[in-house]
Amino acid sequence: MIKKIVLTGALIFMLIMAVSGYNDIRPIEIGDKAPEITLENTENTFDLYKHKGEYVLLTFWTTSDAKSRIDCNNYTAWFDANTPENIKHVSVNFDNSPELFEEIVRLDNLGKDRQYNVNGDDASRIRHDYSLIEGYGSVLVSPDGRITMFNPSARQLESISGRA
Repeated sequence: MIKKIVLTGALIFMLIMAVSGYNDIRPIEIGDKAPEITLENTENTFDLYKHKGEYVLLTFWTTSDAKSRIDCNNYTAWFDANTPENIKHVSVNFDNSPELFEEIVRLDNLGKDRQYNVNGDDASRIRHDYSLIEGYGSVLVSPDGRITMFNPSARQLESISGRA
């Protein structure tokens, strides 16, 4: 009998914890204020707050998520080819190994100046703030600091940059 009460209590406790944790994560939506993000690499420091007044494309990826790595490469190639003055590209990598990240940046010929590797508590906070629960992707932040688009196409970026 006591075993059943303890087991029932444990199950209720786990259910409460699961439900409370689930409600803690609200997906970001178009029009939401973009969560603050500050990043550092060997070349630069990036602070989203300091880029109000311009568009910022945040690309989130890992080497183990093939789609996000390909998307990162595609966005990097687009920005290298088009060099828009009114859109900044910032690429956020969540690999736990900085050495692996650096090797992939080198192999994929990604611009080191806009590639940032984040792990540990900082990575967890960013994943939570940007609702990166199931896979990774890109978020376009408008000049007023709001989420304006998810995973924009090259055509959409061209339109914003005035090249369409």
